[in-house]
Amino acid sequence: MHNLIEVSQPYTKEAAATQLGTSVATINRLISAGKIDSLKVGRNVRIEPKAIEAFKNSQQQKQANG
Repeated sequence: MHNLIEVSQPYTKEAAATQLGTSVATINRLISAGKIDSLKVGRNVRIEPKAIEAFKNSQQQKQANG
């Protein structure tokens, strides 16, 4: 029996913007500010799904704490 490992594909900036309900410009600002981790793949920028989840969690914590 084989164990399967689920591999999540990194998001483009456009897909990350869709996931967060925001614009690509906002994604660019968040990346520049270091609030979302990203990867440079050649000339392209990719964002791991776990980076999107981490950002969402940090925003929820900020809202919960006031």
